[in-house]
Amino acid sequence: MSVNRSSDRSVLDSPPAVTGPDFDAWMELADTLCLFHAPFGADGTVHEYWSTPAIHRELPLITSIYQDGLQVDGDDLDRLESELSELERYWDECVDPEIMVTTTLGRHALQVPLLVHLSNRADSLRAAIRVARTCDGYLTIS
Repeated sequence: MSVNRSSDRSVLDSPPAVTGPDFDAWMELADTLCLFHAPFGADGTVHEYWSTPAIHRELPLITSIYQDGLQVDGDDLDRLESELSELERYWDECVDPEIMVTTTLGRHALQVPLLVHLSNRADSLRAAIRVARTCDGYLTIS
């Protein structure tokens, strides 16, 4: 998950060929233009706890994350935040608080409750939404 300024979109959407001589320099530039970056989630977690419940709750932006990824800006940031609130209500009602997942912190693999893990990812998404709003940016989840 990342946030970039809308004014940088043309540069970021036009990378040179991966095998070309300019790719490494473009990657360095892309890194410097990124305003926010955070992990979103493993494929299985995104499918089971984000996209699948979003389908049943008719949350189109979150539904699209697993299959197509997501790129939003402007008013869609508000819609995404609203959908996230709805998804968090689902987690609170339906996810078993006893389910544990493994997450890494530095070199350490730790067992944490799935609800804590999902809440942390939702907090990161909310932070990304705030950054995108503040800087006239766009949020990408791929």
